[in-house]
Amino acid sequence: MLQTMDYIRKQFPYCNLVYLNKEDPYFDEIINDTTLWNWVKSKKQKKIKCFVFIDEVQEITNFEKAIGELGDKEIDFIGSKGDETIYIQVALNVSDEKTFAREFGNLLLIHDNHPKYVVTLDEYATGNHKGIIHCNLREFLTRSL
Repeated sequence: MLQTMDYIRKQFPYCNLVYLNKEDPYFDEIINDTTLWNWVKSKKQKKIKCFVFIDEVQEITNFEKAIGELGDKEIDFIGSKGDETIYIQVALNVSDEKTFAREFGNLLLIHDNHPKYVVTLDEYATGNHKGIIHCNLREFLTRSL
């Protein structure tokens, strides 16, 4: 997570990075999705792109677990809101055949019509592999999902 935050700082030098982890004194006060939303809103700055990182998010009641599993396969991020779901795999790059197979393969095991992404730091990461979108981190962060 810290590598991703450093990357974002370099790409968006005037952004607002909000980070919360279990050791933060505010973590005990954030007991559900409402208190989490209020905390994030209190950290937001007007007219500045805001990125929120939450460590141990699964310990907050009514908030979707950030790390998912499908059988013995790991899905890096699963986000849901209402009946909408998004699946995201993250890797430095997928130029190695084994890494490509792992990152795309885990998503190919999910048989629904929700969006699936493999996000990498590959500068020219573009395309679609069997319905899974491969994109660069910068492109992903500026996408409207």
